Amino acid sequence: MNQEGEVTIEPCNLTADIKPGLLDGTHFMFQGQGDAAAANQPAADIVLLLKSAPHPVFRRQLADLVACVQLPLLQALVGGAVSIQTLDGRVLSVPLEDIITPGLTIRVPGEGMPIPGGGKGDLTLEFALVFPTHLTQQQKMLIKAALFLPAKPDQAQSKALRAFEAAFRDTAHGWSTGVVKQDGSA
Repeated sequence: MNQEGEVTIEPCNLTADIKPGLLDGTHFMFQGQGDAAAANQPAADIVLLLKSAPHPVFRRQLADLVACVQLPLLQALVGGAVSIQTLDGRVLSVPLEDIITPGLTIRVPGEGMPIPGGGKGDLTLEFALVFPTHLTQQQKMLIKAALFLPAKPDQAQSKALRAFEAAFRDTAHGWSTGVVKQDGSA
């Protein structure tokens, strides 16, 4: 407002130094950059309040990031690794060495948001297990056999197990093609 009481519009550019890792609710004060309430009154302050936009993969918990990973049941049971692209574009490979059960999380230290003053938060992976929608009778039988295999099979069971393993690991004709590597590892 000018001295005659008329409102004038004057564009100005304001710059805020928004560093990675700043929390929602961080505010930036631009003193005296706002409107004046009346003639001969000082200009008001402008306050910029920081609010993060939602991300399609990550959600934030202070300096930590959380991602939900869709994990097929086979991978949850036998392991492997999951790959996740970080916010800075790197592809992170996280090994799965134990059976992944519902509700289990894996924490990856130092892969979260930057912490003002130094360091980084952690990345937490939550898993949503993806179950098959259909199994044949043979598949059901094989799953039951695998889950109820005796700890110490007798001679006949050991022979049948060796035959099964040979058929499974046969990379040319076995049903493991694409599941088991040439060296026999999963």
